[in-house]
Amino acid sequence: MCAVLARRLATEPAVTAARTALLVRAVDLTSPEAELVLSLRELVAAVEGRPVLAVRVAEDLEEAHRYGDPLHDLSPALAAVRVLASEGRLVEGLLAVGLVTALGVRKEWPDSCRAAVVELRRHPELEVREAAYVTDLGGR
Repeated sequence: MCAVLARRLATEPAVTAARTALLVRAVDLTSPEAELVLSLRELVAAVEGRPVLAVRVAEDLEEAHRYGDPLHDLSPALAAVRVLASEGRLVEGLLAVGLVTALGVRKEWPDSCRAAVVELRRHPELEVREAAYVTDLGGR
């Protein structure tokens, strides 16, 4: 429902923040990789060219998905993080950091999430690297 409503708001720039909030909530971490990547690309498109909004949306993505029902298989979500990070661009990288941080907190920082953050610390975009460096990996 959130995604449908967000698509209806796509043509109205004055409500981009409301639209992105809906798109963040429409991300389903239990989805197959292709579906998850599609949801995240829709979010990327909504904030493209707006770096300040991209930072806020990445924080919202982290906050919205760091708690919830247990995730039994992180593979699709971590694959989506890799897809976003591999683009080498700012918005995708920031969302990758937000998503992997949510996964890490939610699953008490398994090695796979730690490795994804370490990889993001080598991202081409300085802002993404810094966001990854300030990520608290759970004190291990």
